[in-house]
Amino acid sequence: MKTLVIIPTYNELETLKEQVLGVRQYAPEVDILIADDNSPDGTGKLADQLAAQDNQIYVLHRAGKQGLGDAYMAGFKWGLARGYELLCEMDADGSHRAKDFPRLLRRANRPDQPGLVIGSRWVPGGSVVNWPWHRKVLSKGGNDYVALMLGIKVKDATAGFRVYRAETLEVIHLDEVESHGYCFQVDMTWRTITGFHLHRGALAAMRRQQLPAAAELISAAASSGRPSRIAIFEDIVDHTNLGALFRSAAALGIDAVLISPSCADPLYRRSIRVSMGAVFQVPWARLETWPASISLLHDVGYVVAALGLSSDAIPLADLTELNPPKLALILGTEGDGLKPRTLAAADLVVKIPMSHGVDSLNVAAASAVAFYATQPSDHTP
Repeated sequence: MKTLVIIPTYNELETLKEQVLGVRQYAPEVDILIADDNSPDGTGKLADQLAAQDNQIYVLHRAGKQGLGDAYMAGFKWGLARGYELLCEMDADGSHRAKDFPRLLRRANRPDQPGLVIGSRWVPGGSVVNWPWHRKVLSKGGNDYVALMLGIKVKDATAGFRVYRAETLEVIHLDEVESHGYCFQVDMTWRTITGFHLHRGALAAMRRQQLPAAAELISAAASSGRPSRIAIFEDIVDHTNLGALFRSAAALGIDAVLISPSCADPLYRRSIRVSMGAVFQVPWARLETWPASISLLHDVGYVVAALGLSSDAIPLADLTELNPPKLALILGTEGDGLKPRTLAAADLVVKIPMSHGVDSLNVAAASAVAFYATQPSDHTP
């Protein structure tokens, strides 16, 4: 399963590298997100160096020290937006041993699919090393008190060595979690146990079908015998925008959608809701590499046009006049837009002329304009 380990840091310069390398050694298949709270000792710079050397390491820089809970919340949202199925917590100071991490993953992947797995210190097989007696008493006593007051059977509700299933986090309502410090783990444990909301209405279960390969989808669109348009969404992380993009694609006759490796999941519930089901109407696939996969489009004769604001961008009307029989339109993430290397790989860069000092549109709005304007002539009313 697609797995992300979140490691919050604040002044962890001496221990971070060893912990990260330990995770890469014992669980090389997982990705790592370092959430640094602007550490004065340079931990953030070290995190950037590690990320530059390993494409499975990412860094989330935060403005300042905002608490452990906020760091994990930011990491959860980052991971959910990118389609991770398991999201894990781990301290940077080495107190959570990397060699124990595979045990948590094995338990999380068992057929019963637990919503939360905790690496507990206070169950048979658990242990603490080099703790003074008063710290043991405080931890064990605190957990006994939590279990008694909340009426739960969790032995270590304060533990921070955890694996959450994405579905668990999605129903907890993360924006409502206000705990920040020591009580954060207790709060999340309690919400995991009690936070599954009941809905008095229709209940449906869906088995997610295997996605087609991108090359197959492109080939099918190219060989349809009629003018063809493909939309490519690069690194869209907002589920509302992603749903709106798919709705525009369906409404305006896009034949297929390709999404970059880091794009959010179109089948996330918010995307489905905003698209009003359009994510099930337009064939789509996730690219394995980007922007190298543009070559797949070139190989079958597509003109690739990127929507951007570079100096060499042509007006959208000029692209409409060209009316290429096979057209691929690339739209980029919110805020930053398309990456420079994507713009360089495209055949054309296209802009939407605007008035009143407005320099850009929301990506979903821009998609609707571009999809409408580039409809093949035989599709135009």
